[in-house]
Amino acid sequence: MSSEAFPTAVRSTGFAITDGIGHLGGVIGPLLLFPLIEIIGPLPAWVILGLPAPFAAALLWFTIPKTVGVRLEEVNEAYREGTAQR
Repeated sequence: MSSEAFPTAVRSTGFAITDGIGHLGGVIGPLLLFPLIEIIGPLPAWVILGLPAPFAAALLWFTIPKTVGVRLEEVNEAYREGTAQR
């Protein structure tokens, strides 16, 4: 995802939130991964930790506004006016 998919008014806030969550994942991930590797082995452990990625991609695909080929100004105006197409 790039920041152009979101209106200007929420772009910086959204980036800050997702960046913070991403850093939390970097802290929590090893705490989950290392014990899993000892219990079930390296490949199954990585597969288990990677399972949320396709679900997150599908969620984004169906929930973000369709902005391909649309000027950023048009997206911002649509959100300001409340006529954004989902």
